Parts: sequence; structure tokens; C-alpha cells
Amino acid sequence: MNFPVPLTIVLTAAAATLIASSWLHSSTARSEQRIHDLQAALDVQTDVVAPFLRTFHLGSGMSVHAATFPAFLDEQVQSGKISATDAKAVLAALSAAGQGEPVLTSRGWIMSAIAKGN
Repeated sequence: MNFPVPLTIVLTAAAATLIASSWLHSSTARSEQRIHDLQAALDVQTDVVAPFLRTFHLGSGMSVHAATFPAFLDEQVQSGKISATDAKAVLAALSAAGQGEPVLTSRGWIMSAIAKGN
């Protein structure tokens, strides 16, 4: 089938525009989701994690030997710095927030989405 050159150019340009538009929409949706995830993680960090650590004077956690936040809490319960009830309460708050658990970084315990964003 032989199409006239102008029609071929128009069809090629339309296909390229459609592909570019699709890619841009997908990229925008991913960016918006990432912003939403970071905001949710920041909310949990400022409303749950930071106040908990500050209330019990647990510092940044840099001297911690635990690899996970629940293990860190267990260490704190064992050392008598916090009660088991307090540990369960913060874990319940984290679970209810649905953002996972904090991870230990060079800055201390921070939410995973924030750590990945650095």
C-alpha cells in the first residue's frame, strides 16, 4: 500500500505524539505517587517516630546493635528505658499508618521512604 508522503508524516507524527504523551502522563503519575509516599512517610516520621524517640530520650539510635526497629524496641525494653506497653503502642501506630517501619541510617531511625529519597 502506497501512502502519500504527507499522510505518512502525519501518521508518524501522531504516533510519536501519542507515545510521548503516554510517557509524560506515566512519568507525572509516578512523580505524584512518589510525592504522596514521601509526604505520608514524613507525617509518620514527625507524628510518631520522632516524638517517641524524643519522649524516651532514645537519641538517634547510632549506638544500637539492632538491625530492625522492633529489635531496637526490644533492646530498649530489656534495658528498662521503655515499657513493653510503650513499644507495642508505637509499633501499633506504625502499623496503623501503613508506611512500614523506620530503618537505621547514619542519621538515626527514619522512615524507609525518606531514607530511599536521600
